Amino acid sequence: MDAITTVREDLKPEFTHLIEYLNDSGQLEASTFFTELLIKLVSAQDEEALLSFFLDLSTTAFVGLTFDDQAAQLIDDLLAHSMQITETFSASTDHPH
Repeated sequence: MDAITTVREDLKPEFTHLIEYLNDSGQLEASTFFTELLIKLVSAQDEEALLSFFLDLSTTAFVGLTFDDQAAQLIDDLLAHSMQITETFSASTDHPH
């Protein structure tokens, strides 16, 4: 499995859980935002598309959406996990073999 596929498979369950929670709790605008991000993640085929996804994800705090406490925690967890992934990518590209 290549790195992009690994990232997709790693993050997809967290996105799915978050989107389901947002839908169930009536936070539909937030659900739409994260669904669009999930579509972008799933369709990423190269590093440029994946980087674009991560940049869009990093705007979460600035898009003007409000979240309940549970959604905020799920989002924080997702962002922390995403940051770990981007740090791993950075480390692997800083030291090519």
